[in-house]
Amino acid sequence: MPVIRISEDNFQRLQRWAIPLEDTVDSALAKVLTAAEADRPRTEVSEMPASPKIRPERTGEAIPDARYYALIIRALSEAEGRASKSAVTRRIGEWLASELSPDDHVTVATGESRWENRVAWARNRLRESGYLRADSPRGMWELTPKGRELASSERWPRGWFAPSID
Repeated sequence: MPVIRISEDNFQRLQRWAIPLEDTVDSALAKVLTAAEADRPRTEVSEMPASPKIRPERTGEAIPDARYYALIIRALSEAEGRASKSAVTRRIGEWLASELSPDDHVTVATGESRWENRVAWARNRLRESGYLRADSPRGMWELTPKGRELASSERWPRGWFAPSID
C-alpha cells in the first residue's frame, strides 16, 4: 500500500468528510474523490498538462551548496576520513545552528528537514565528483584520496567556501 503525507490542514479538511469511528483515511479520501469526479469528467493522464513541481515557498536566503560541500569535507576530515551520515549531518547542524532559518527546518518529502536533505544531495555531488567513495557501506560516508587531499589543502575549488567555522 502506498504511503502519502499530507499537511495537518488538509488532514483536518479530510476529517470533515469522515464519519467518526467508521471511516478510515482511505474511505474519507474516496468520498472526496467521488465528489470531485462528479463535478467534472475524468481526464486521461495523457491529456493532462505536465504539472510543475510544487515546492514550499522560501522566505530566507538558502545556504549555498558549496558551503555544504566544504562542511562535509571538514566533518569527515575531523572524523579521520570516515563517519556515518547521521554523525556528519549532526556536526554540520552544530556549525550552522545560528544560520539556519525556520524554512531550513521544514520537513520535506523524504521526512528529513530541508537542510538535512540538502546535505544529503551535496554528499551525492561530492561522490559523483570523486571526493567521496561510491562503494562505502550504506549510511557511511568516506573521503577518497582526492577528498583527503582537498581536506588538507588550502586550495578549494572555485566557488567553494573555505570551511572555517570557528
